[in-house]
Amino acid sequence: MAAMLKLACVVLACMVVVAPYAAEGAISCGTVVSKVTPCIPYLQGAALQPSCCAGLKSLLAATKTTPDRQAACNCLKSAARAIPGINYGNAASLPGKCAVSVPYKFGPSTDCTKYVLVSTDTMKNKMDVSTKIMAAVLKLACVLLACMVVVAPFAAEGAISCGTVVSMLSPCMGYLMGGSLPATCCAGVKSLNEAAESTTDRQTTCGCLKSAAKAMSNINMGNAAALPGKCGVSLPFKFSTSIDCTKMTNNINMIR
Repeated sequence: MAAMLKLACVVLACMVVVAPYAAEGAISCGTVVSKVTPCIPYLQGAALQPSCCAGLKSLLAATKTTPDRQAACNCLKSAARAIPGINYGNAASLPGKCAVSVPYKFGPSTDCTKYVLVSTDTMKNKMDVSTKIMAAVLKLACVLLACMVVVAPFAAEGAISCGTVVSMLSPCMGYLMGGSLPATCCAGVKSLNEAAESTTDRQTTCGCLKSAAKAMSNINMGNAAALPGKCGVSLPFKFSTSIDCTKMTNNINMIR
């Protein structure tokens, strides 16, 4: 597991370095949601936690390119639709309270095409030959590392990450807080069910869900307990703050 985490860190570091030179954004909804999850209680009217501001600053630092900013905006837009009881006054004041200037509005009707960096093309045109070569080398390194990650599930260590878990289950947020169950939630649950095959993957997934349960307020535990059955799967991952994740093994039979 330690080796996989090191590999994941290298891949992420590589993507961050290459991002300013690439045409496509590297940030994923899983990353965005995981960074702003500690802010959900405040967005619903509770007190602001330091972990929320830390996540917001981390998100701002991670989204330097136009594609990244637009991707982050779209993720927040989708989250705003899925999470019930949003206090948009709190949402609007959040950047100021965290002492940052964030170009992403937390709302279901935000126009994400507006979030552009005019200077991006100019910066690309000013890149010298050595910088372009370095960017190409870094891209190649990322491709090689990505291939290693794809092969990892066949090794002894698990490959799943908290970003993947959060990304798959983010459509379920509304239901977990008392809303209706969308089809996209069950699709994510089934994908997670298939992705977490090994003991390490299941324990990692369990730990991610445990952390999410601690960070999110107003969770309807009845809905959380009923979710696997409603989606037609049998999951060994409980959405709880007190679950013992060491008990998650690959001996548990799961319904496909």
